[in-house]
Amino acid sequence: MRLISRNPGSGTRAAFQRRVLAGERGCNSDDCQTRDPGSPAGVVRCARDSTDAVLRTVAATPGAMGYSELGAAANRKGVVSIRINGHAATVADADHGTYPFWETEFGYTYGEPPAESLAASFLRYLTNQVGADIIRAHADRPCAELANPQLCHTT
Repeated sequence: MRLISRNPGSGTRAAFQRRVLAGERGCNSDDCQTRDPGSPAGVVRCARDSTDAVLRTVAATPGAMGYSELGAAANRKGVVSIRINGHAATVADADHGTYPFWETEFGYTYGEPPAESLAASFLRYLTNQVGADIIRAHADRPCAELANPQLCHTT
């Protein structure tokens, strides 16, 4: 088996490690085909610098498994979504807690942005109907539509 991952610092990598791999970390291959000399036997693990690169490498590598946002992988030639505990990778299964690999995306500001600032305008855009439609178009769910919207509370 070959695990194609994102580089350290990726939010999807952190979620995958925490929710699916139970802490397995590190890379032992640059080419995603063979383990680096001197590395112990086991899964070949490599990292790529973008979601697109992960998906391209998975599609081109027999026996490979990777991860990405649902919308990026949907209908991608050569990539098959993996069921976990019998549940498909769908927004509905993630929303009900039956598909364990999901993560809430957050936006942060330094304090409350001034009402007329670009940051405040962008946050309003994300929460209006047009922004929500764009979020849905990328196979994601706006916070207000989650079965458990507390997952998206502001702090």
